[in-house]
Amino acid sequence: MCMVTAGYTSRPWQTPEPEPVHVPQRSPADLAIKARWILPIEPAGQVLEEHALLVRGGRIVALVPSDQLAPGDALQVVDRPEHALIPGLVNAHTHAAMCLLRNLSASLGLDDWLRKLVWPLEARLVDEQFVADGTELAIAEMLLGGITCFADMYYFPEVAARVAAGAGIRAAIGLPMLEQPTPWAQDLDDKPNAKNVSCHAVRILLDDLDGPVAVMFEYLGGIT
Repeated sequence: MCMVTAGYTSRPWQTPEPEPVHVPQRSPADLAIKARWILPIEPAGQVLEEHALLVRGGRIVALVPSDQLAPGDALQVVDRPEHALIPGLVNAHTHAAMCLLRNLSASLGLDDWLRKLVWPLEARLVDEQFVADGTELAIAEMLLGGITCFADMYYFPEVAARVAAGAGIRAAIGLPMLEQPTPWAQDLDDKPNAKNVSCHAVRILLDDLDGPVAVMFEYLGGIT
């Protein structure tokens, strides 16, 4: 609360009415999450007890003591009295769409597993729809586990980027380059300029997707 007084020029024979003053009201946050503990990670070692995190427009705008959160400060309030609230986790190594190949035999060594099971199966099954469905499933599982950012490298990376942007999750998308035939390219020459390919994909994303695109393309070597 703040008090504002209106100034005026006083005259001995008249007491003028003060001019109306318009005090701008702060718009409420979209969401407030009250938690027993909040761990902001930075600065290191800090733990905030009985605090609330306020979100407006998809962004964190404030951290305040819970007892200072007034009615009307947020459109929605989520109370977690016995929970710790932390930033989203990062999965730093994924081939997200491969969740559709889960539970293939684990008794083989890596080389045999890839050459005898995975690569032949990928050659028969993997296409843009496979990558879209698998990446969507993987993102759902990651979000349920508190992961809000992942680094991925798999075939049809432009499809994975679209799915990630549509889900509202951050992603670093790798561009696979292999000498052997894959469902995405026959060889390195099939993608003559990976930089141009990736820049073209990014331009398509920026043109076609609504809102900010939280997707970053990375060059990841996969030469075998």
